[in-house]
Amino acid sequence: IAAALVLSACGYAAVTGQFSQWFWNKAADSQTPEASEDLLASMGTVIGQSQTADGVTVVLNGAIWDGKDLMLSLSLEGEALPSSYWSSVKFEDSWLAPSRAQTKAALQTSFPYMSEEELDTYLDQYLETSRYFGGVSAAYFYNRQTSAYEMQIESSIYTSGDSQELTLHLENLDVSGDILQGPFEFTFTVDLHAVKQVYFGAVDLEPAESDPIRVTKVSLTPLRVSVSYTGCERLELDANGSPIGKGDPSALSIEALRVNGEEVTGFSSERSSRWENGPDGSWGGAVSRGPFHRVIDPAAVEAIQINGTWLELDQMDLDQAESAG
Repeated sequence: IAAALVLSACGYAAVTGQFSQWFWNKAADSQTPEASEDLLASMGTVIGQSQTADGVTVVLNGAIWDGKDLMLSLSLEGEALPSSYWSSVKFEDSWLAPSRAQTKAALQTSFPYMSEEELDTYLDQYLETSRYFGGVSAAYFYNRQTSAYEMQIESSIYTSGDSQELTLHLENLDVSGDILQGPFEFTFTVDLHAVKQVYFGAVDLEPAESDPIRVTKVSLTPLRVSVSYTGCERLELDANGSPIGKGDPSALSIEALRVNGEEVTGFSSERSSRWENGPDGSWGGAVSRGPFHRVIDPAAVEAIQINGTWLELDQMDLDQAESAG
């Protein structure tokens, strides 16, 4: 059965508390999610698209996005819904990708010499390899606050601009063995708001299990923290150009935050670390944690602990221009 499509304008007048209802589990306190409404809404885009197929209506309510971490909220209605109160969702026939129109416009700029036919062929191949559901997670659950079945989808989306047009295709969703056939397809735009706090400086640290580092940049959003650094001393290199150091830079990790005077740990189960060295022994890299289990106000973060050593943010300079966008 073909899906019936009803579209509402993205960005209609905000309803008080809507983002803390849609993303209540990301609120700083799940018992009082409305207290995090402003922080969630600061990353939010209202979408309001609805599709109905085979007696099931799926509404794509909105999104929160900090420029990397994306979360979508969907509501479901219908007699054929799975009765599971909480379940992960399998997506073998579903995908999330940049919209065809936005991707084609970008490719036309990058490859102006291509004919329309060549561009369409390349576009088909590009979109086929750019579908994001390999790294997407999703949960289906019953929300007692709204007395409705809902679904949340999380992914990582990057952009060089201030918005991203995406297409979400949902088909044959497997919820604990029950299948939501669909298909349901939404093309929508998420907006990137000024939610980032960016600090620059040159603060020397001696983290455990690492050579000394000089922190040069810190980026904080309500969902993620990233720290960039260079090595304070050049590494000794062996005959093959491989570094010989007293520590392992890949072992660097953000372990805790100090927020409004309180130490916060366990705020994210995901972390990453990358580094590289030059032929002269210079080296540097970055560490990050996120997405956070619950939102954290970037302006309230006072310090970051890296391998047992605290980086005090008042030793760095807040960049107003970078933080504004």
